[in-house]
Amino acid sequence: MANVSKMQRFPILRLPILAIDEVLITMNPFELINFSMCNPTTKCIAKLFFRKKRGFEILLGNSSTLSIAILGSQKRIWKYHIINDESAEIPESIYEVAIRYSENVFEEWKFLLEYLDDLMNFKAINDFYFDLDDFPDLNQPVIECIKTWNKPVKCEPTIINVPFGIAITRNDGKVGRMFLETFGNRLFLVFMVF
Repeated sequence: MANVSKMQRFPILRLPILAIDEVLITMNPFELINFSMCNPTTKCIAKLFFRKKRGFEILLGNSSTLSIAILGSQKRIWKYHIINDESAEIPESIYEVAIRYSENVFEEWKFLLEYLDDLMNFKAINDFYFDLDDFPDLNQPVIECIKTWNKPVKCEPTIINVPFGIAITRNDGKVGRMFLETFGNRLFLVFMVF
């Protein structure tokens, strides 16, 4: 294993833009996001990179933790779990997972959501999974955050036919439906835009 203290620094910001792109292509979204948080210059470089590589989508959920997942090409997923207890059990996952600890889980989730959208400029929410039982005190703030975020929610074709629910008209004029769905012994809040 290499001795990190003796490694030379890599002058990425001194490289030509095409060389920087080649370095960034080798990074996964977690690494690119961490790179973007170094300083304003790296954030700008990462934003330009993501604007050219539009293959990323966002998935939001709250199955046992508030989470934000990034769907990449070839259906590869990188998922952030936001928790406030280091001893909390994280569900096993086939995805690459990063854990973020915060005293205020909702504020961290909201900050990360806004930061990722600014960085990656998502056109829509690819999937929105929301379990009312997992965080009952956060149901209203999460719904308000999604409502003000003003992004359409893409849906899988298997759940498009919804004859019931509450019709919600967003600021952009699109109409969606919010309804409750049971799965096993759990109750889920589902929001779909038509």
